[in-house]
Parts: sequence; structure tokens; C-alpha cells
Amino acid sequence: MTTIGNMGRNNILRAKRSEKRLMLLNIFKELLLKGEEVSYDMVLRIYNEKYNKEYNAENWNRKCSSEENNILKTIIFEIRTELDKFGYPLKESGNKNKTYKYDGPEGPFKNIEFKAKLEEWKSDFDFCIKEEQPVRITYKPFDKGRMNIIFHPHLLYLYNGRLFVFGVSEKKGKEPFRKFCIALDRIEGNIEKVDKNYIKANTGEYNYLNKIVGVTLEKNAELITIRLRAHDGYTFGRITTKPIHDSQRTVLYPGKYHDYGEVELKVYPNVELVGQILSYGSFLQVVSPKGFRERVANELCRAIEQYKR
Repeated sequence: MTTIGNMGRNNILRAKRSEKRLMLLNIFKELLLKGEEVSYDMVLRIYNEKYNKEYNAENWNRKCSSEENNILKTIIFEIRTELDKFGYPLKESGNKNKTYKYDGPEGPFKNIEFKAKLEEWKSDFDFCIKEEQPVRITYKPFDKGRMNIIFHPHLLYLYNGRLFVFGVSEKKGKEPFRKFCIALDRIEGNIEKVDKNYIKANTGEYNYLNKIVGVTLEKNAELITIRLRAHDGYTFGRITTKPIHDSQRTVLYPGKYHDYGEVELKVYPNVELVGQILSYGSFLQVVSPKGFRERVANELCRAIEQYKR
């Protein structure tokens, strides 16, 4: 099997850059976890000793590794930012020749490495979409078993800070499934090239994404106009300054004789929309249509029953 990095000349160059990033990240991480004071030169020398066949220890200086030096700068900035979030700052000393020291646990680095892997997969899928290249992946949805599929990627999509890719899924013995949505953080193992004809997206196949909240198009969903009532000025301000959907428009402003305001949005209803509405608690109410209002009310009733147990 062939991994994405061997798919084509342009992609080999991209993959090599990606590999350098991961290699430098691992060297820097391993040195930090040993409790050493780590400098740029230390990381770059180890990298060159391991991976650069033309490396000459006597004639080497940091300028010889300008590309790696720039990648390492980015890595160190990202690591410092991420470790600060976890409350384990990277200690810095020196001026011209800075060194870095870490006294915390290994855990935060797993998050850093995972983010780096997501960026790699994002680049892989971007290449596959442009080159119309199907791939083999192992995918594990959070609510289903692990599945091995042939996937024909069509579209990268960002929602709520999470990356998704849409396309056609093929499983042995089953008809190809269109509009299949994969969360990149649920992929396991490598993304591998397969020698198979690419199934293209149909014209306008993903136009529905402009009419939903999130990524889920539910079976037999119909486009409806939903009216929402915000029961206080603060909640009204929240949903009008950060609309739930691009189609949202204000139909009633809070006034002298009523504190509430109302908005309408035209969408295909789905579970993500229900979740967003419920996140406002008692401050936001579905006014119409009746069917969707009942759906949200039933979800509230089920939630209340959970608290009675």
C-alpha cells in the first residue's frame, strides 16, 4: 500500500515538509522531557545527524538548515502557546542563544502532536481533492464500530473549530454512500492511496451545507422557516450579534410593551440546531413551526427525566 506522501511529485515535497515538522517536533519534545536545557542548535544538529546524508559536523552551522530553523521557530511558538494553556510554561533563558526547559508532565504534548497530525491529514485531503485521488482509511465514529472504507474526498469543511471532509464512502458488498461526512479527528492510522477510479461530486451536491447548522443532513429533512423568541434583551443581543445561521433575520425587536425579541431562520432542522437552541436554556424558545417546536420540547422532557433518576 502507498501512503499519501508517495502520490506525486508536488505532494512528495509537501509530505517532506510535513515529515520535517513531525521529526523536529519529536526531537524537541524528547529533549524537553529528559529535563535538558534545549537550544535551537541542539535540535537541528540531532535532526541533521539522523536525517541529512550530506551533514558535515565540522562545517555545519544553523544557516545550513534555514528551512528547518524556520519550521522549528514555528514549533517552539506553538508548543509555548499550548503549554501555557495547560499551566506548564516553557522556561526560557539566554538572549542570543536561547535555551528552553520543561518541568511538567508528558500529557500536554499528546495534544500538540495530535494537532500536528490533523494538519497533516488536512493537507493530505486537500491534495486528494485537487488530484481526484481516492484513499483507503480506517474511521471510528464515536457512536459506531470501526470501519475500513475506500473514500473519495470532495470537500473540506470547518465547523465549530472541528475539521470534516465530505465525499463518497465505499464498503465491500455495499453501494457507494454519497455525502458521507468524516471528522478528521476520528481517523485511525495512515491515509493510503488506492488505484481506483475517482467518484466525483455531483453539481451542487453540497449546496445544502448553506442551509444547515453543523454538518448533518437528516433523512427526509425539509427546508423550514423557524421562529425563535429570546425572552430577555441579553439573550436577544447574543443571538443577533452571533447569529445561529446565516439566513437569520430579526422579525421583532424588544420594545416598550414586551421584553422579548424574535428572529427567523430558514434551514433544514437537525440535531446540531436542536443542541444550539437548548444551549440557551429557558431564555430561548421555539415559537414555530409546530413540528420542530414539539421536537425541541420532547428533547427537553427527556432531559428532565434524566434528572429525576
